[in-house]
Amino acid sequence: MKKIVAFIILILFWLIILFPKDILWNNFTNEMSKKNIDIVAKEVDIKLWILHNQIKIKDLTVLKSFKANTLEIQYSVTNPLHVNIKGNSQYGEFEGEIKLFEKSGFILLKNQNLNNSLLKEYFKQDAKGMRL
Repeated sequence: MKKIVAFIILILFWLIILFPKDILWNNFTNEMSKKNIDIVAKEVDIKLWILHNQIKIKDLTVLKSFKANTLEIQYSVTNPLHVNIKGNSQYGEFEGEIKLFEKSGFILLKNQNLNNSLLKEYFKQDAKGMRL
């Protein structure tokens, strides 16, 4: 019985490691395009591990107006209901968190240079920066 359980765990481990990760990104962009949201990225690196998952995106463009030089999304089994986000965009560095259970989240812009941006009306001034 122990050998069967060990074999099943080994198979699951290798499926996670060897899973074609580009399929995840392609499915995500296809779903977004169905909602008229264009997403283009030059480089996407998806690392799926058992306890910690990470997606790194370089040169991301969303709706042809928001451009991020880097975007890093992290999810951990130790904190399963929270997804952490950080990156660098044309508006400066940002970080954020998505609370899956509450269906809410925030993005904090560290630099407050939204003077001539359409995004300015969505952000509120905070002691740490601009908060969405």
